[in-house]
Amino acid sequence: MRIHPIWQLWYNLLREKLVKLNLFDTQSSDSNIVRREILTTRLFLILLAVSAIILTLYTSLSVQISNGFVSSPTHVVYRNLDEKYPDTLKCPCEKISIPYKTFVQTVPLMHQVCSSPFVSQSWIVFTFNINNSRLWSMDVRTQLSTIWQLISALCQSATNTITHVLNEFVESSLISLTILSENLLKAKTQAALDLVRQKASSALIRPLTLINRIAQTNLFMTALSTNYITFLWYQFELKKLAVSFIETYYILKGSTNNCICLYNESCPIAGNVFFYDPWDTYGVFDMNTIIANQTLPGLVFDCTPLQTTLGSTLECFYNQSCLDILLMTYQNTINISILDKALPSRFTPASTIDILINELFIEQILNETNYNSYYSQCAPVYCSYTYSHRFDWIYVATTLIAFLGGLNVTLRLITPYLIGLILFLKQKKYKQNKSNNNERLPIQVHLKILCQKVQMSIMNFNLFDNHSRDPFEIKRDRIATRVFILLFVIAINVLIINTSISVQTITNTIQNPSQMQYEKLLERYSTTLKCPCNIISIPHKEFIQITPIYHQLCESDFIQSWWYNSLSVKGADYIPNNFVFFAASYFRTLAMFCEIADLTIVDAIRRFSSIMFVNAQVISHNLFDSKTKDIIDTFINSTRAEFANSLSLINEVVHANQYISGMLTNGGPAIVNVSSYITSVENPYRIVWFNQIGLKTNNQTCSCGIDPECDRGLLGINVFRTIPGISDLRIRGAAYFGFLAKLCKLSQTTIKNAIDQFLETSFISSQIMPQSQFNIQMNETTSQFETNTLVQFSHVLQLTRDVIDKNTFISTHLLNWHWSVNSIDLYQTIPAEAIMLNNECSCGVRSDCSESGGIYTSFSNIKNFTMPGINVSCSVVETLMQSTFECLYNQTCIDEFQHYATTVPIVISNATNVTAMKSMLSSRFSSHIAIRDIVNSDT
Repeated sequence: MRIHPIWQLWYNLLREKLVKLNLFDTQSSDSNIVRREILTTRLFLILLAVSAIILTLYTSLSVQISNGFVSSPTHVVYRNLDEKYPDTLKCPCEKISIPYKTFVQTVPLMHQVCSSPFVSQSWIVFTFNINNSRLWSMDVRTQLSTIWQLISALCQSATNTITHVLNEFVESSLISLTILSENLLKAKTQAALDLVRQKASSALIRPLTLINRIAQTNLFMTALSTNYITFLWYQFELKKLAVSFIETYYILKGSTNNCICLYNESCPIAGNVFFYDPWDTYGVFDMNTIIANQTLPGLVFDCTPLQTTLGSTLECFYNQSCLDILLMTYQNTINISILDKALPSRFTPASTIDILINELFIEQILNETNYNSYYSQCAPVYCSYTYSHRFDWIYVATTLIAFLGGLNVTLRLITPYLIGLILFLKQKKYKQNKSNNNERLPIQVHLKILCQKVQMSIMNFNLFDNHSRDPFEIKRDRIATRVFILLFVIAINVLIINTSISVQTITNTIQNPSQMQYEKLLERYSTTLKCPCNIISIPHKEFIQITPIYHQLCESDFIQSWWYNSLSVKGADYIPNNFVFFAASYFRTLAMFCEIADLTIVDAIRRFSSIMFVNAQVISHNLFDSKTKDIIDTFINSTRAEFANSLSLINEVVHANQYISGMLTNGGPAIVNVSSYITSVENPYRIVWFNQIGLKTNNQTCSCGIDPECDRGLLGINVFRTIPGISDLRIRGAAYFGFLAKLCKLSQTTIKNAIDQFLETSFISSQIMPQSQFNIQMNETTSQFETNTLVQFSHVLQLTRDVIDKNTFISTHLLNWHWSVNSIDLYQTIPAEAIMLNNECSCGVRSDCSESGGIYTSFSNIKNFTMPGINVSCSVVETLMQSTFECLYNQTCIDEFQHYATTVPIVISNATNVTAMKSMLSSRFSSHIAIRDIVNSDT
């Protein structure tokens, strides 16, 4: 009961205060003015309240975008931020280039065949030790040893290739301005590894294809009688024995068509086993009459061991029954297990070796990406992110506080005029309703009254009104107002003049500008414009498209098989000078060049497209065109150099080893009776080789055994050779040192081209680094460049040596295979036999067999001089690879060699004035290191 009167009292007091509230009090005693001020106050409060309510609702309900910032975040903090703000989180790395080796570990898992007993030397020797003279040439056992020699060599080459490219990969760097999420990092790493696998595959397939095609187009003869047979016959007119090479003809079962390796390049036949001795078919093998006893699944027979290998599968070697059938055909026994079908593999037993080689025998590349290590290397400087939200009361409060001040001033200025306008309109309407008879004042009077009011307002304008009624204070406040306005105008003018004269540096930021905006900005602000790229590494394929245009020859009929097969000469006596006899091979070779060029260019474009163009800032159109032109020019030059280097290296190996061509373009065979030279010989008849000598067009004499560019204009003298032992250095010394000279020249060209390409690459760093760190990084970069260059060169050389040797191509030097004439019949096929060195090492199962070389007494095995460091092997190239420079550093050794060479029959006419190499010169190689190790050295 006592509370109610108190509340009533407070209510009445508050109501009275609100009714009389006057925020625009001018201390006027005029009731109309006071009433107007109270109305103005009420309108002001209403407008202020409504504005505050609307502003509060808007700021509360609208979506706000806020920015977050964390300095030097830990991994845990970053992970939490990434979970919350995956789309907007950006964390710049301290280092934009991070080596993969700091956070990635890779291990390649190879197909089980590469570690199986089938690639062991014991299995290779076991399958080789069979009497080929009692086997049909298309019996799968004829090539079985070479198949596994090739698989073993290709496995080793694939392993070395993938190991090298993986080492190259981990030495390369991941380039990114900002840190990558764990999933994105793993995806990028896997994508990079996929590119590495493609690069490794092309690094093996390109030279392998080139080697295979060069061998096919040159028609090299295998020692296994698969594409040519060596035929001994009697020339009745001349009354002497003669030797000829006859191309093999294969007639497939159920067919009457011939397949000739000379013309068809490939004649695949099912891998058969024949349990009966062959008879002479004079090179024609009709599978309709020559019936196989057993066909081994997965194995095929073809013109060369490499073609046989590529076309075969491992199906038989997964099957115990098939392997048992094969093993029972050998006199000896061996304990060997089949391949395990239970082991997981992405290949099937029916996958061809060609498929396995294209995949580098790789089952899987294990990739362990350590995100913690990556994060510590990136070391984000800060993390920034944006997020949207509503009902942020702090934002609402700050917005209200910020706006209410200005709103208060604005409403205080306009509210009195609004009230005045309302009252004016109301009064005007009232006067119109009161009397329509009152005479209207002329417009001149209205204008005069308006001017008087404006003048009075200006005279009475007072910014410093303190509501005093003292005339002196009112006058002082008005004078102060006028002085204030005058000084304000002067200050504004001074400020305008100052800002107009002074140079101001203004930084403008345009988010996500379009290309048109960028180009307009570049025209106006070319020297100061900076536009950081969101992605600093962009694959070339995103903005460069390369389409090769080949010479018209490569699209003409001249490289079509129907054209060059139509030029094949059959049944005519061979005339070495006549272009008709090798026209088919000539155009086949042109087709090969077009094919290999296309393969090389397509592969190079694929690799080029994945290379990153790195630039932190957007560059101008002109600079972009200049850079891309340089990039494309470098790509074209490097592709040409790569093709030329590989072709030259393979060609030099082939020429140095002087493999017999079925077209006899580099010599011809003959059979001689050596009993007049060598006493107590078991087989007096031997097939030997004559090198043909011609004249170049500039009338300089040249031999195809020495100069690969020999033009066959005129036939000259036949040089008889190969009767002395294979280790006599006088017989093939020119070939050894000739290949050494070519190898030096090729290595110099390769290194020069590699250096030119290296100097075109970019050094990437987000900031300047101390000189010591710069030196360390440059040393690592140049060391990696040196390793890559040497490995690529030695890889092609090693692959060429392996594939050529394992194909059993017979050399005119007769260092690897020779023909054995056990009896003289009028017409007979002569099989080739592998050379067996004095240490019982057979060139049929190993290409690195060797024995010391020197000077021998003519037509005997009596050695008069041993040349230190020279180890004669199964080919000219292998001889050089197995040898050292030991004697070439010793003048006494050189002089002694020349003494015996010019005095022991067969003699060299004149000694040569040659000086030994200087052993005092600094070298990282000793005089006793094998040339093979010098070529393969990457340290």
